[in-house]
Amino acid sequence: MDSFNIESYITSGTKEQGLVLWALSDFRAYTAQELANYANLSLERTKTFLKTLQKNHLLYVLNNRRPYYRLANASIAHAVDKILIQKEIDKPKLYKLNPKLFSNLHYCRSCYQHLAGKVGVELTMSLQAKGIIVLQKEKGMEFFTISQKGEGFFNSLQIDLQKLKTKNIFIKNCLDFSERKYHLGGALGVALLKAMIDKEWFIKNEPSRILYPTKQGKYNLKRLLGMRF
Repeated sequence: MDSFNIESYITSGTKEQGLVLWALSDFRAYTAQELANYANLSLERTKTFLKTLQKNHLLYVLNNRRPYYRLANASIAHAVDKILIQKEIDKPKLYKLNPKLFSNLHYCRSCYQHLAGKVGVELTMSLQAKGIIVLQKEKGMEFFTISQKGEGFFNSLQIDLQKLKTKNIFIKNCLDFSERKYHLGGALGVALLKAMIDKEWFIKNEPSRILYPTKQGKYNLKRLLGMRF
């Protein structure tokens, strides 16, 4: 669905539906209840609206213990944001309303022994931008694959990919609970974080799951992936 059709779709909707789309336009995933609370809309009407978005191929549903809803792709999110910002919506987006999301735990932490939080998501996005991992979609499901270039990258970090591929889950797109975007999970995610800790790019803050990127880590991740902290 192109931006003209999206604009027509938004124009015909209610103010509350516009707020649901405004929240979703940051390309993060939210529960129906979170969106309902944000837009001051009943849960039933919110779910009906979300089903309509899904039917029109505007929405992607992530089943992560419970359903999370996200716009279907970044192009749609950008188009929705561009249209709605012209309506001068003065309400902060849903993600920005929760100050708890900006604690050290949400900034950088481990999640089942892979890198998570804001730093973990940005690392994963950098890996995608460099073509090291690729997010693909098949039969309505999204999943990560590793490219040939990616194999060279992980081998350069002394990560044994052949050994990891024997694990039950080699690579996984894990929905980050605070950022509401994917970070790299599975055996590859675990191996990558271990390699970075061994190289002292990150330091653990035991017994918590908080991680701190070191000066050396920041330098190398900027050099290799263009990441900025």
